[in-house]
Amino acid sequence: MDRRSMKNYKRKVIYAVITMIVLVVLSWSSPVKQSIKIRQQKQYLGEEIKKLELAPERIDQVSYQINELERHIGFGGSSVYEQQDLFVQLSDIVAESDVLIREVPEWHMYVNNQLEIKTHSFKLEGRYRNLVKCIWELENKMNGFSLVSVEFYKEQDKKTKKHKLLAELYIQGIRKV
Repeated sequence: MDRRSMKNYKRKVIYAVITMIVLVVLSWSSPVKQSIKIRQQKQYLGEEIKKLELAPERIDQVSYQINELERHIGFGGSSVYEQQDLFVQLSDIVAESDVLIREVPEWHMYVNNQLEIKTHSFKLEGRYRNLVKCIWELENKMNGFSLVSVEFYKEQDKKTKKHKLLAELYIQGIRKV
């Protein structure tokens, strides 16, 4: 073989080796990528299975939390019965606390997408200690309603020129529509 044909032969061998290496790399890269994807999917599915195993316990926790929230904010019931129930509870607590109900204005209702929010306001009159006792009992003993705001102020009686302590209370009931 002459020199020139030897160079061509070496060049062909080098090209053949390079081509073989490229083919081997390409043929192995696809299965390696698939193996990596499968391993990642296996990890993801393992985590999902763990979550599903804990699902009944988590559902119980969320159901309990929903029931507590519904009990606290007063879902359910019709508005007439809610209002009567509110007045009965309020009158019982006020009678025990030696406080007078001065004013019971109309209640306000606001409906937003899935919630119905009813706000009742009351003006109570009495001594500070009695008003605080009444407010404490309202916060702790009211079922289906939440005390959301209290404002104390004094007002002068025009006839006797004496000051009277008043408290304006805002009570809300929220329910699903």
